[in-house]
Amino acid sequence: MRLRAAVLCDFAQVREGLLTMVSAGITRLYRADLPGPFGMFIALLIELEGLERALPHEVLVIVRGPSGTQVAEVRGALQLQPDASAQLDSDEMVLVALPLDLRQAGIAEYGWHVVTITGDDEPLDTMRVKVARPPQPSSGAGPTGFNVPKARRPH
Repeated sequence: MRLRAAVLCDFAQVREGLLTMVSAGITRLYRADLPGPFGMFIALLIELEGLERALPHEVLVIVRGPSGTQVAEVRGALQLQPDASAQLDSDEMVLVALPLDLRQAGIAEYGWHVVTITGDDEPLDTMRVKVARPPQPSSGAGPTGFNVPKARRPH
C-alpha cells in the first residue's frame, strides 16, 4: 500500500471509484474563536498492487494540536471486490479513493496541527495545517501584498 495523494479540503466524496474534492489544498484554517470545529475532509488516494488488492486494509488519520493533544482520530477500511480485482492484470496497480470526514473534530489551540496518516500500522505520510486567527483587514492590500484596484461604478 502506497499513499499517492493526501489533501485537506472542504469536501470530498467518491462516485464510481473516482475522487471528487472541493476547495482542495488547505494549509491554513482561520478561526476567530476557539474551541471550534476543524471543518474539513482529508481526501486520500491509495495505491494497491498485485496481492495487496485481495486483502483488507485499514487507514488511520490522527490530528494533533500544537501541544501534542489528540484532536481527531478517523479510521477508514478498504478492500477491492473480487470481481473488480479479477478485471485487472496481475501486475496492475489500482488507485483507491478514500475521503475521511474531519469536520466535527474540535480544535482548541492556535498554531500548527500535525496530521499523521498510517496504513496497516505503517506510516504513510505526515502533513501540517495551521489554525490561526483571521488576518486583520488592510486598506486595499490584497493577500499577496499587492494593491487590489477597487471596483468602479459605471458612469
